[in-house]
Amino acid sequence: MKTLFVLNIFISSILCGCFSLSSMQSPKVLKVNEVLFGISVVPSNRIKEIKKFGSILNNEHSLYGRTGIMKNIDGGVKFSGVPYFWKGGISGDIKFQLTENPVFMSFDIESSYYTIQTNTHGEFSAFDFIHIYSIHPLLLVGNEYVYFGAGIYFFSSFHNENIRSYNLISGITYPGKKLQPRIEVNTNLKFENRNFTFISFGIEYHYNDK
Repeated sequence: MKTLFVLNIFISSILCGCFSLSSMQSPKVLKVNEVLFGISVVPSNRIKEIKKFGSILNNEHSLYGRTGIMKNIDGGVKFSGVPYFWKGGISGDIKFQLTENPVFMSFDIESSYYTIQTNTHGEFSAFDFIHIYSIHPLLLVGNEYVYFGAGIYFFSSFHNENIRSYNLISGITYPGKKLQPRIEVNTNLKFENRNFTFISFGIEYHYNDK
């Protein structure tokens, strides 16, 4: 099972280009054989009428998982979808532990493929999509329960020019033994000279965390 999980991470990281609205991870990497699965929701419709990417309805629901690959390295995959319009994306990431003392610091690199619905014909159409690829390097600092991060999104699509934006992340997790709720705030800066803030709510299940 773990072999398939790691293979999924590897394939997703290489083939995907995520404009995911959340990170849902701390700077502490998972141990080898430690696995978590989670679900999250971002109840937001803040982005509308984005010039390059059309109109977006961002109520994002996600399923995600992570596992420790080797010492100081873990990886994850996330499947995100926006309900009602049959769109969403897949992302994969690899995270490297840089320090443990006095705080955890890690570098994460995520890539993804995402589809969003546009209104280029004056109304929403089930067949009117834009396909977006992105790469998202991210630096995380803190511990496994409280953390902060800063990153850059590099966006590209088949129909539009490439753009770049920046994001700041802060998150908190309740230290449950197996089930851990998580809240994360993600602020996207200078996305077409506009700033957006999203709040993510998630719950995670950990096992084999010896």
